[in-house]
Amino acid sequence: MKIENDVLKLLTKRRPGMDVKKFYKIGRGFYYPLNEWVYLYEIDRFKLRIIATASQTRGTAYFSGLTAAIIYGAPVPAGIAKLPFRPEITNIKSGRSKSKYVEYKSTKRQIECQCINLYGISMYVAMPAFAVAEMGKTDILTNIFPVADYLLREGRVSREEIDRALAFYKGTKGVGRAKKIAKLLSVFSESVAESVTKAIIVGNDLQLPVQQYVLGKYRIDFVWPMLKLILEFDGLEKLLNMGKKDIVENLEAMFERDDFIATNGFRVLHVLYSYLLYPEKLVTLLKKNGIPRHKYGL
Repeated sequence: MKIENDVLKLLTKRRPGMDVKKFYKIGRGFYYPLNEWVYLYEIDRFKLRIIATASQTRGTAYFSGLTAAIIYGAPVPAGIAKLPFRPEITNIKSGRSKSKYVEYKSTKRQIECQCINLYGISMYVAMPAFAVAEMGKTDILTNIFPVADYLLREGRVSREEIDRALAFYKGTKGVGRAKKIAKLLSVFSESVAESVTKAIIVGNDLQLPVQQYVLGKYRIDFVWPMLKLILEFDGLEKLLNMGKKDIVENLEAMFERDDFIATNGFRVLHVLYSYLLYPEKLVTLLKKNGIPRHKYGL
């Protein structure tokens, strides 16, 4: 989990004489300047809340679910992810604690955790496989796929570890859903946007494409081979940072690529990030182009 230094350095503990009216209380004993807090991205606010509540996890509780995944560095899609207002902490004691700053859960069985030192604060965190399994049980698909695909791709977790974690939750609510989702995870999703695209496709019961399909010298994001249809995600970063001199050359390279694809009998659909922010755009586009239905039972 990374926080830029200029964001992190403003996090402070209460000091004698401090005018708390000028600060936003993040957690027990931690504050942030109110005039700066309003300008922070949601993900930075959430990460600061994690740090502020870390001292509460010692010995009797651990960070779990999406909160644990973010601690491991998993990215979340800007404008799409649904972050909980409070960090998720699971108690290994019976009963449910209450807190204004923490979302408490409870369990009677201890899962696999590890102690992590983050910015000088020690905290217990659910192992990545358990974080993925927990998310699979209850979280939305546009949170699960970017996080879980990333952890798989980066080697932070293996399929075997996820299967063992799911076996631990056998008989609990939502584990059937989590098992179905686990089968759809892929190391071939190379960006958050690709994982979100996949989540939208699955969430709307449309057939998943083949990922990272090789056609000549090109590698294609998504392909439905039987339909001869290609879906390419084109973010601003793709146009501005492809190792070329300027955006004109990047566009020329894209047109050259599209021409090659067309000569091989494929059609190309280009998708922008705005399609992911408003997924009905993407769903309508795919349905108009004949993507078959597929029931995932989620």
